[in-house]
Amino acid sequence: MAQTFSQALSSARLLASGIRKNDMLANRGITTARADELEQRLRHIEGLDGEQESLKARLKDISEELRARTAELTAEVAKDTRIIKADVPQTLWKEFGIQAKS
Repeated sequence: MAQTFSQALSSARLLASGIRKNDMLANRGITTARADELEQRLRHIEGLDGEQESLKARLKDISEELRARTAELTAEVAKDTRIIKADVPQTLWKEFGIQAKS
């Protein structure tokens, strides 16, 4: 079963902590230097995660503004279309991009 993001970080933290407490695997290259490396990667990943969360929040704000501006534009176009249909002969509607309904 695949680990979640938080589980992966937690596992790496626990592993680094265990490496620091036990030096029995130093002859296999698992030393405090390896724990330092793991912790450095964790800090980098946590920084990237924070940046991603900030970007998600910004994207949400931009998406909301986009929806609002699009709704305003749609309402303005509908209003102008009604005026054109009321005041301009149907034969000229096509010039405004308005299709005459049969």
